[in-house]
Amino acid sequence: MKSIFLLSLSAVLLFSSCDQDTDAHHEQHEHTDHTTIAATEATPSELSLNNGAKWHTDNSTKLHANKLNGIIQAFDNSGDSKLSSYCNLSDAINHELDNLMSDCKMKGPEHEALHHWLEPVLRDAEQLKKASNEKEGTAAVNILRTDIQKFNQFFQ
Repeated sequence: MKSIFLLSLSAVLLFSSCDQDTDAHHEQHEHTDHTTIAATEATPSELSLNNGAKWHTDNSTKLHANKLNGIIQAFDNSGDSKLSSYCNLSDAINHELDNLMSDCKMKGPEHEALHHWLEPVLRDAEQLKKASNEKEGTAAVNILRTDIQKFNQFFQ
C-alpha cells in the first residue's frame, strides 16, 4: 500500500505544470544520513576540490550529471528561445535532478561536496521555471548551464 502511495505521489509530482510551485517537491528529498535540500532556502557553501583533487562519485551520480549536461546541450542545439521551451527545459532538468537525488548512494565528505554543487543547481533550476519572458529564460539558462558544468570541474 505504501509503495502504491509513493508511486502515485511520484507521478503527480513528475507531471506537475510549470505554473505550479515545485519547492515543496524538492524539500521532500532526503538522502540517508543527510539533511533536506530546499531549493529556495539553499545557501550554497563554497564548492572546492578535495585537497587539490576531484571528488569521487558513484556511477549513478556521474550518469545523471552527464544527462543534465546533455539536456542543456540539446536545448542549446535546438536554438529554441520560446518561453514554453524554457518551461520544458526546467521540467526536464528537475526530472533529472529528482532521479539523481533518488538514486544517490554517496556518503561522507564526497556526498557533502555533491550537495555544495547541487544546491545552486536546484536554486537556479527553480529560477528558470519562474522565468516570465525570454530574456529571463535566457539569463536563467546561462546561469544553470554554468552550475551544471561545474560538476566536471570538481567531480570524477
